[in-house]
This record gives sequence, C-alpha cells and structure tokens, in this order.
Amino acid sequence: MLNEPSKVNWTSSFNVNEVNHVQKEINNAENGALKVLRINPSFLENHTIKEIPQLFDGEKVPEWFTNDIAYWWGNYMTNEEINETLPNWTRKMTHLELDLWTDCCMLCPHCFKSQIDAHKLKEWKQFSLQEVKWKITQFKKMGLKTIKITWAWEPFYNKDIIDFLEWAQKNDIGVSVFTKWYEIWDDCMVERLFGQKYGIHNCEQMAKKLKELDVSILLGVNTFDPELQKSFVGHGDSKFWERYIQARDNALIQLINAGLNEFIPGKPTRLGISMAPMKPETLNEIIDLYSRARMRNIYPLWCPSNDAWDWKKENIRVDSITNNYENDLINLYTKIYIRNIEHNVQTLEQFLEEWPSLYPGVAVCQQARTWWYMRLSDDHSKYEMISCPGHDPARKELKIAEDLMALETDAQVLDAWANSANAKRWKYHCIARDWITLSPNFYAKITNQVKRYFNTQ
Repeated sequence: MLNEPSKVNWTSSFNVNEVNHVQKEINNAENGALKVLRINPSFLENHTIKEIPQLFDGEKVPEWFTNDIAYWWGNYMTNEEINETLPNWTRKMTHLELDLWTDCCMLCPHCFKSQIDAHKLKEWKQFSLQEVKWKITQFKKMGLKTIKITWAWEPFYNKDIIDFLEWAQKNDIGVSVFTKWYEIWDDCMVERLFGQKYGIHNCEQMAKKLKELDVSILLGVNTFDPELQKSFVGHGDSKFWERYIQARDNALIQLINAGLNEFIPGKPTRLGISMAPMKPETLNEIIDLYSRARMRNIYPLWCPSNDAWDWKKENIRVDSITNNYENDLINLYTKIYIRNIEHNVQTLEQFLEEWPSLYPGVAVCQQARTWWYMRLSDDHSKYEMISCPGHDPARKELKIAEDLMALETDAQVLDAWANSANAKRWKYHCIARDWITLSPNFYAKITNQVKRYFNTQ
C-alpha cells in the first residue's frame, strides 16, 4: 500500500513557453490547470525512503506526465531523430556513456565490470578531463547531444566532476550520472572534495549545484530491506556498512529537496532510482517501490542481469535457486504495464506501439543504436569503445575501437563509428540480454498478457 498522499506544495504557475513540443495542446488546456509541482522541502535528515511524501494527488499521474528521465540513452528522441544522418549518410552518434575512471568503495557482486579484480590494481594511468573533453568535442561534430556518466567507479569521487559538468552545460550537452553516492553524502567528504575549489561545503549545497547544472541523477536503490541492500553493495556483514542505508536515503531526500524530481508538465524528471539487477529476493518489493517512485516523479529503472563480467555470477546464482525466474519476470512486467496504463503513465495504444522495454514500464533503451560506451580498459592503460556496457567482452565483433585516444583526427573517429555495429543498427535490440539471458518470445508473452487483460487484439 502507498502512503496517504501529503498536501502538495503548489509553488508557481507553469510557463507554457518552456515546453515547445506540447505548446498547442497546453494552450488549449483549462486555464490554471497545469502547475509546477515540488514536494515541500522539509525532509532533511534521518528519514527513510518510505517517509518521503507523495508528490501527485490521488492514485494517477497528472496530465502531461512524461515517461522518461532527461539525458538518458537517447529515449527523449523520436525514431526519426535517432535515424538522422551525417553528410556521408552515416547515422549520427547522439549519445555517449562515459566511464570516469574514479575509485569506488563498493564491491557489488553484480557489477558489470570485474570490479573486485580491478580493486587489486595498485596504480593505473590517469586520463585528464582535458583529454576526455577534446574527444567529446570530436563527438559533437558527429551529433552528440547527451552523456551518461556511469559505473563501475563512483563518479563523485572525482574532484573535477563539477568542472566537467559545467563545461558540458556550456557546450549544450545534457548529462546524467549513475551513482551509489555513499560517502558523498557525508558533509566532511563533500568539503574535502569540493569545498576549496567550488565552494560546495555540504550535501545540501551539492544537491542544489546539480539542480543548477541541470544534471539528471540515477541513484542506486535496490530494496527497502537494509540487510538485503547491503548485500547488493558487497558488504553485508560489516557494521561499517550500516551507514550505507542512511547515506542512500539521505541522498535521495537531498535530491528531492533540491527539486530534481519536480514535475513540469511535458518535461521529464531529473531524478531516477536504479534498482538493477532484479533478483528473486526483491521481486515482491518491486511493484511497491515502482509505485512509490512514480507517484513522486522519480524514474524507476530495473532490469534482469545480463551476461557480462560479474553479472554472469548473478545469472548462475539465480539458475541454482529457481527454475521459473523468467516466468516470474514476465508476470511482473505484465503487472507493471497494466499499472502504467491504469495510472496514466502511458496509454494502451502507446504500449502496443512501443513494445515492452527491457526496463519494465519505462522508455525503451536505445543505447545500442545511438551511442558508444567509452570505458577504461581492464588494465587502465587506455580508453576503448564498445557497443554496450552489458555485452559480453568476449564478443569481439562488438568492440568499436581498441584505443580511442589513438584516433586523433575527426576522420579517424568518424570512420570508427561508421564501421561499428551500433551505427548500422536501425532497430531497437538489446545486445546484452535479448536471446541470451532472455528467451526469444519474452516480450511477446508480456504483450499478449497485457492485451488479454484489457481484452484487446
């Protein structure tokens, strides 16, 4: 059951000029019906996720709700925009997933990098952000619009990340950041990393800075259960890691207080929670977590494990404890899509047109046809380009560039993209899971169950 909705704080009238793509419809809407919504900022510390008040009144999302989060995997673009081409008829490279080679105190057993082995490295080459910016400037010429800064390392351990985010904003590049955000929500850590250079001295100021920079945050939140949550980050038996739960909840609350989940009609949220991977132990919680996130304008992201790096271990573990996991997933996906349709997140017509997403209930992932994943090699000696963070590295045909920094000219970079599998992939397909960890008829079964529920063909 959801908490009873709190009284919503209506802060300001909505400016229709902010949303061009629904301009006509909003002009025809009832006068005064559309507002910017924010949760009243009174939840600062020592609250759990379950205590965060509901943003939307009632049980349905409001009119002009957008089923998306900004700057994440090209989902904001139409199919026509994704398939736009450069003068040489190569499709534009519109998105980039970027590994920022920082440290991490997590040992997540399902990490898509072999993080435990990587922690054994004593030294590695440090690429300057100036080198990365130069390479991104080349990508801009190929159509780059958005960047997702990603795992396995914790991006906010990088002292220069604020400088990078400011540079991206000045260059009209939208950025989303995946983060576990453990120690960064300790005021002393924030002061040490960002105090002297940026004047950011505590967690509250950090969250406000991210709002100012128009960054989307994907915060790791896997479960309500504290002990189970600690097992997701690889330190379930350590007393020290009891602090992780408080830090996780505090991070979400601070981001809400800063307004990253504010509702602006026709625009996507800036706040998501990433709950991957789905595990048999958490399936019973997912509908509750999903519903809570939706009614607070937080984008909920789940997916099953893929078949790469340490994710493989989770697949092996699941296979050892259950024989019906895919059926359980199909039933869960079906429930989520039924809930979406009944709560105005999407229409039945949209669902049938878009087809189920690997990430249930949210926009279909376009990563394997819009982008590269720019990651450090396992020995941290060079940046390589691969098709997707989740694909098995043994699939050499999905390697795009062995050493990206060695491609110095614009022509060399463009040639690498033009000859990649991603640039030639014109339809949605998850190269990390479809027909590998999921059966060929996985999505069709979900669709058929939703259609039966709504008695439609």
